[in-house]
Amino acid sequence: FWNRRLIKEIHARKQTENRLRTITENAPDFIAELDRNGEILFINRVDRGTIHDAIGADFRDRIPSEYHALLDEALETVFTEAELFEYEVQRYGADKKRRWYIAKLSPVIIENKVRSAILIATNITEYKRTRQSLYETEQQYRQLVKNANSIILRVNPDWRITFFNTFAQKFFGY
Repeated sequence: FWNRRLIKEIHARKQTENRLRTITENAPDFIAELDRNGEILFINRVDRGTIHDAIGADFRDRIPSEYHALLDEALETVFTEAELFEYEVQRYGADKKRRWYIAKLSPVIIENKVRSAILIATNITEYKRTRQSLYETEQQYRQLVKNANSIILRVNPDWRITFFNTFAQKFFGY
């Protein structure tokens, strides 16, 4: 009876372990577990070298030096205050292309003590490019409207003017 129960429990744990391994290996994000000093205890993927070589290495070796102090601050916050720390970082991949990431460090708390930190880094490069493009388009639109040689007005449903461009101001004498 106890053997069957133990075998079932072992089987269930192996299934859970396999499921978690599949999730982390296929996650689009970088997932790492770091100790207080920034040593990599676990990492789900690397863009250079091997996972085996990354385990035990300093995570600072995987990010540009200008972000080392920020990582130190993040680790200090996570380990002393047990709080999430979030920041943006840019780095060059193995293909030499610049990429932006949002990095989130959160504490792993076991028996009321922070034992390690989980770092999840999500590639936000396309989001950044889209925002920049939107900003540039918006600036072009503003310049076009502001400098147009035509009256441009915006009115609300009550027909109150909520905006008029420079040409309209000059035309109406404002």
